[in-house]
Amino acid sequence: MWNVTGHDWSAPPASEIQRKVVRQMRGGDVILLHDGGHRAMGADRTQTVIATDNLIRRHKDQGYEFVTVGAGVNHPPSAVS
Repeated sequence: MWNVTGHDWSAPPASEIQRKVVRQMRGGDVILLHDGGHRAMGADRTQTVIATDNLIRRHKDQGYEFVTVGAGVNHPPSAVS
């Protein structure tokens, strides 16, 4: 399942992105967030990068595993969280 979360392209605070991701997240999901610092195009992704770092750290501590999309495709859904 793809999980597109948070409208992070509108540059909300990291805490809001995290809250929306946590509310929607289930094991096996692919969480789609935007990255990069495209300030020349008016899109500062600083808050998304902060939120991503915090989410990975928090959920690794809870036993979640983070894999690349390619690795996730090659795992049965129950093996990816």
